[in-house]
Amino acid sequence: MKRKFLKISAVFLIVFFILSYIAIEHVLPYSPIKPMRRVAKNNPAFFQDKIFPADYGLSGKRIEIVTSDSLKLAGYILKTTQPKALGTMILLHGISDCKEGNLGRSKFFCDAGYNAVIFDGRAHGESNGDFCTLGFYEKYDVRAVINFILKQDTNRNIGIWGSSLGGAIALQAMGIDERIKFGIIESTFDELNNVVKAYGKDLFGFNSVWLANTVLKKSGEIAHFNPDEVKPDKSAEHIHQPIFFAHGDADEKIPLAFNKNNFNHCVSIHKFFETVQNAHHQDVWTVGGILYQNKILDFLKVFGSQ
Repeated sequence: MKRKFLKISAVFLIVFFILSYIAIEHVLPYSPIKPMRRVAKNNPAFFQDKIFPADYGLSGKRIEIVTSDSLKLAGYILKTTQPKALGTMILLHGISDCKEGNLGRSKFFCDAGYNAVIFDGRAHGESNGDFCTLGFYEKYDVRAVINFILKQDTNRNIGIWGSSLGGAIALQAMGIDERIKFGIIESTFDELNNVVKAYGKDLFGFNSVWLANTVLKKSGEIAHFNPDEVKPDKSAEHIHQPIFFAHGDADEKIPLAFNKNNFNHCVSIHKFFETVQNAHHQDVWTVGGILYQNKILDFLKVFGSQ
């Protein structure tokens, strides 16, 4: 009986180690860099059948932006409903999302007097690219977007909004490009290894530095980037532009403390942090409601109309 138990235990351990090896080498590393590709026209019901600018009363046109490494990013440039534009807002979606997810937010900024540019990030939606690099290359994609905007418009007042992954990319972009005059950063992380550990704890029930580092190293090798350089908090140390941070205190995906760390590292003298009570990862605007939106408008009135 004891020998049988030992044999079963040995087989169990062998299977466990084989499956663990497969997961660590061939499954988990693709999780952050190979997001689900959501294309709005293929799943209009997810967006409640509102997948075009006209569905929100917006006018604009489709655009194609070419990155420094020759990828084509699909997007829209949307026109303000006001007689004269105060500038242009770049809106960045989260992981596994797409540009159409920001049409409603674009309506808010267009009504406030800004043109808006939304686009599918690399490896998302209708854009080119096999891998998402969490900001390592995407911050330079934002630079390409800015170049595009400035060729279309003499108004050089450009702001950026991003949530979750979009917020992390926005911080990294602001850190290298002062042509971005102001930013609104919601519900994002401070360092890639920290958020991978946090997601690992949610998935496996424990925090493992070794597992996070191993998975990220493999992710970097696959997608040809250095995960150790994806640190929005370090980018914040180079941000002097006005910036508005926000995070829900009930965020189940990214702890509020991560974004607070970004805020603490930011060197701007015009920085603000809004904790939205009872808001989760994706509902800061709905839970915060009109009071939260008015705080964004107040920020824009002071810092968004240079």
